[in-house]
This record gives sequence, C-alpha cells and structure tokens, in this order.
Amino acid sequence: MIYYGQVLNFEILSSGAGLAILIYPTKPFDWKRFFNLLEKNQIKIYLASMCNLGGFEAIRVGFGNFDLDDIPKAINKFSTIFMKCIID
Repeated sequence: MIYYGQVLNFEILSSGAGLAILIYPTKPFDWKRFFNLLEKNQIKIYLASMCNLGGFEAIRVGFGNFDLDDIPKAINKFSTIFMKCIID
C-alpha cells in the first residue's frame, strides 16, 4: 500500500473484524428496559466498558456477522428498541 508517497508495510484484514460503532444516549435513557427488550428480541450488544473503550458507558453495536443485505433490517430493529427506551 502506498500512502503519501511512502510504502506502508501492513495489510488490512477484515475477516471477522466487522464494523462497530459506539452509541451514547444524549437524553435520559431506560437501560433496564433496553436490556430487557434486547433479550426479548434476541439481540446481542456489547458495552464500551466491556471492551476497555474509555471511561464512559456507551452501546457498542457491530455488524461483523451480518450479511450485507441483513444490515438495514438489523439497524431498524435496534433503532426501534433504542427509541422505546428514551425517557421524555
């Protein structure tokens, strides 16, 4: 790989790495309801604290095990649950 005229000696591996994002609720959030709904819908997530990703709590959502065509459905399912847990 060439980067700004320099040859870089590494290879980018994606096998099993997937894509992960951190989501932090900025409004009051019902974490207990959130985890109950995730379990009921058989959705597994990780928390930032479980991966040593900083001194805060956030939801770590990954898509590494999904087929490309299944990602939009998974995002919609997660988003529906997430929105139900925002406390107005």
